[in-house]
Amino acid sequence: MNSQNFKVHLLKIIGTLKSYFLGVVFIGLFGWFLYEIPGKWIYNKTYDLINSEKLEKAEIQLKNGIAYIEKKDAKKAVDYFQKSAENGNITAQLILSEILLTGIDSCVSPQPAQSLELLENIIKRERNPHAEYLLGKMYNEGLGVSQNKSKAFDWFYKSAGAGFWYYVNNQDENGDPKAQYEIAQMYKAGEGVKQNLQKSEKWFLKCGETACKYGNSFYMNKDTSNAVYMFQLGTEVENAEALSVLGLWYLYGRGVEKNYKKAFDLLSRSISRNEENPASYRGLAEIYLNGYDVVEKNNQKAYKYYAIAADQGDDNAKGILRAISIKRNNNK
Repeated sequence: MNSQNFKVHLLKIIGTLKSYFLGVVFIGLFGWFLYEIPGKWIYNKTYDLINSEKLEKAEIQLKNGIAYIEKKDAKKAVDYFQKSAENGNITAQLILSEILLTGIDSCVSPQPAQSLELLENIIKRERNPHAEYLLGKMYNEGLGVSQNKSKAFDWFYKSAGAGFWYYVNNQDENGDPKAQYEIAQMYKAGEGVKQNLQKSEKWFLKCGETACKYGNSFYMNKDTSNAVYMFQLGTEVENAEALSVLGLWYLYGRGVEKNYKKAFDLLSRSISRNEENPASYRGLAEIYLNGYDVVEKNNQKAYKYYAIAADQGDDNAKGILRAISIKRNNNK
């Protein structure tokens, strides 16, 4: 066989191997796709159908657990969550996994191994951003597993709604804001991933936006404690909306105890991040008008801030300015 024929023969072999390789890759990806999307959906529907009676019981047990949490009886709450989780309720499994991860004072001791088992069971059944976040936290802090920053980043990345799942699963497109915060921190420090300050800033911004979306949603559903938690997360990344909302809540005692010092700090930071912020200007105007032992009373500044808020479309500020104008005219 001459060299020319040998080269042709070799190229044919390489071409055949390449075709086989691409075929195997395609079949593998197709199988994975079938498992991840319709496969898990069919499995869950079948599971729900076969275990419908058990799941109904689990739902009642979950509600009882939540009721005991509200009564601050952690021991009984955990007992009901445990029963509900054993009966297949994913929400109960998620709540229980979080409780077991860190424990509750003297009532429940930390049991990270059981927490890991529950989280892995949830992930097998469905995509769950919060479960993915908790797995990231375990690897990031070495809770019940060997600390592994790279694995932590991978789980946070999934939880954050990034990559492939961002496009195929609309309900998770916002991701978990806590995971987005952790990704930003890891890019900033170069932990578990190569340092990238530009990507860090991007994820901090994303975290603030998502935290506000969740915060507003919780508030609309009258879940004030979770709303406050989300807006506080937003303030950590200097999101203007979160700073404004939480600042006004501290000013008026909405969902938190009144704290004029915190209100002034948050509202001031809010307008420094975004000057088009009428509600924050109105809040600052009220503080300057009354002092509240935080600043010296300053009617001139108060009027200035009310005017800015009114110019930016705040109806309450417009009403206050009209009242001030009427009062001045009556005093002449």
